[in-house]
Amino acid sequence: MPAYPVKDFFDILDSEGIRAVVLRWFGDLPYIAPGHDLDILIPDDAVDRVTALMSCWPEGQRVDCYSETGLQGTGYLPPSDDNIPAFPPAIASLILETAQRCDGGWWIPDPRAHALALAYHAIYLKGLASGLPPDAQTPPHAKGSHDYAAVLTELTAKVGITLAAPVTMASLDQMLAQEGWRPPPDHLRGLAARNPWIASALL
Repeated sequence: MPAYPVKDFFDILDSEGIRAVVLRWFGDLPYIAPGHDLDILIPDDAVDRVTALMSCWPEGQRVDCYSETGLQGTGYLPPSDDNIPAFPPAIASLILETAQRCDGGWWIPDPRAHALALAYHAIYLKGLASGLPPDAQTPPHAKGSHDYAAVLTELTAKVGITLAAPVTMASLDQMLAQEGWRPPPDHLRGLAARNPWIASALL
């Protein structure tokens, strides 16, 4: 989005009544650290209006824009032949419906959805790149950009979600399954094309 500062971008969306939910790392908005991106979830009926404000990367601020059902290149890591929605549509709709509006005009997930969506992002989308160990017996494969274990321990405790220790990809998958947030098998198969941990551990 080369023509608009981040605050102006959200002002435009807010003026049009578009609920653009910033999924994670929103504590410093509208400031975004250099090299970091903005991850938003929008309703399907807002795709045309939101994407009209954007240019092709690398011009401007990088934005990963997801819609409820992955319309028009707003799925997971588009464009690709195996493009699918980042979240199962029912979960995406829940995040949108329960989101809370911030004074700056953007929306954020409610605390429970925030914790669950961040855990979902860490294991099903980032996978081994999250820096989390696959299980209690296996060390992490890489150093993550965030300490997901510490952040998720804090977020889940605040909303009363039980998270087993140590925090691993396997323990997060079990927690998400108990909360009804594990993707169905067909969705997992689609995500597995970009996440080898899913293929090895869940399918």
